[in-house]
Parts: sequence; structure tokens; C-alpha cells
Amino acid sequence: MGHRRKPVSVEDIPSRSAYRRSEVDCPRTRTRKALRMSRPVHD
Repeated sequence: MGHRRKPVSVEDIPSRSAYRRSEVDCPRTRTRKALRMSRPVHD
């Protein structure tokens, strides 16, 4: 069980990095993401 949790965490870390890079790289996407973040849907 512990081993299975490791791969999930490792994939979640790079996923967040890519998300932040996308927002910084694309100002237009940042606005769209901001609207989604405002809503408790993605959360």
C-alpha cells in the first residue's frame, strides 16, 4: 500500500509544476484558470 502511494505523489508533484508553468507562460490561460480556481469545482 505504501509503495502505491509513492508513484501517485510523484506524479502529482510534476503535475502541479506544469500547471503553474502553463499559467505563467499563457496569460490568457491564467485568466481562465483563475475563474475555475474561483469556483470550488476543481477543488
